[in-house]
Amino acid sequence: MGNYAQKRYNLTYSLPLVKDKPYVGVAGLLSQQCGIYTNSATGQAFDWPQDIAGGLTLRYLPIE
Repeated sequence: MGNYAQKRYNLTYSLPLVKDKPYVGVAGLLSQQCGIYTNSATGQAFDWPQDIAGGLTLRYLPIE
């Protein structure tokens, strides 16, 4: 059992577009790990799971 050399990177950033008005945010994720299956002929792993995700957020906070 183990994590098979898993690497995970997250990035999140948020800022106002205009002071005290709409905000925009971006987020990203990269996750990868070494495979557990090996090609017996070449000795190389052939299943390198990799996930990539991203998102964009727009929000408005009305201020009285």
